[in-house]
Amino acid sequence: MVLILYVANHMGVGSVGIYTTLMTWASIISLISLFGGYNIIQKEGTSDKIVSIVLFLSCSFSIACSFFIVELLFTESRVAAFVIVISESLGLAIKSVTKSICYSKDQVSTLAKFNFYNSSVYIISLCFLFYIDEVGFFELTIFVLVCNVFSILLYGFCITKNVRVVNFKAIDFVNYITRSYSYLISSSLRNLFMQIDKVIINLAFGNTISGVYNLCSRFVTTAILPSNIYIQTIESKFYHSNGKSFELLKKARVNVMKIAFSLSLLSVPFVLTISNYLTGLDGVSEAYLYFIPLAVSMNLAYAYLSYLNAENNRLRIVYLVSLIAILCFSVFIVWLFFPSDFVFVPLVSSFFIFLSLVFINAKIRK
Repeated sequence: MVLILYVANHMGVGSVGIYTTLMTWASIISLISLFGGYNIIQKEGTSDKIVSIVLFLSCSFSIACSFFIVELLFTESRVAAFVIVISESLGLAIKSVTKSICYSKDQVSTLAKFNFYNSSVYIISLCFLFYIDEVGFFELTIFVLVCNVFSILLYGFCITKNVRVVNFKAIDFVNYITRSYSYLISSSLRNLFMQIDKVIINLAFGNTISGVYNLCSRFVTTAILPSNIYIQTIESKFYHSNGKSFELLKKARVNVMKIAFSLSLLSVPFVLTISNYLTGLDGVSEAYLYFIPLAVSMNLAYAYLSYLNAENNRLRIVYLVSLIAILCFSVFIVWLFFPSDFVFVPLVSSFFIFLSLVFINAKIRK
């Protein structure tokens, strides 16, 4: 979040739109490249062979997908865009493998320690970036590359401490694909649900509006980070709940709503203050309040998706497609009828997401 503010303050809100769109694509690619590995590791354990296959898929798919997306969608600064997307997607994928291993082995404290090391290096690198007089996309690319290379090495070390990277046969690879493809679909769609609005906003409204939208989204996401961490922690318990996963879900949804709503409200004074203090944040203070219901509804939907994923419920695919359609439809409606008022996008989206939660909850209870 600090880097986003720095980019906005020194390079303008349009640059924020470009940078955050690149990061959004990196996040989408990282989930695709895991090929369901995050869920398989938590469900089946930390087999050396499974982890090795997941790592192979993560690296190969990240490189291939990054090249394809950059070639297809970006016409300027392709080298910088490719470096940012591939390094970020690889870094996120390796971190996800580490998280799944630590959660599977109930080593949350170990994960927290490595997260602290990674955050410390990130902050130190950010301090060096602050000393540069003029920051452009070249300097930003170098910063992202350095941070992600360190992240890959750090979390890679954590992986090799817990499992051995071994060779695997073609039959092992085929068996893994047949077991994990449903998780690939659900995990990729789930991540797409969390990210697709940012991509569509950029395509529909351009870099400047996309920058404001992403700044508001990042502010509220940072504010409710404890809620996201809680959902990720509770997801591993869904896999081993011994038939009590729905009771666990009922408790989780109450906690998610309390945490997300209270923290997002508490963040309002901070966002208003910093928007007035920093340049390059025009429009953020006026739009931020509209993003609170969207953040709460998406967090709640994410909790339900975690439950459905752990249960391997086929309903999760239908629900994910519905959620993605809701976000696309909301952006299209606002772009069509209110092209100058993008703030209606989070309001329309949150209304339909809350409505979908009512239906999905009734369906699960049956």
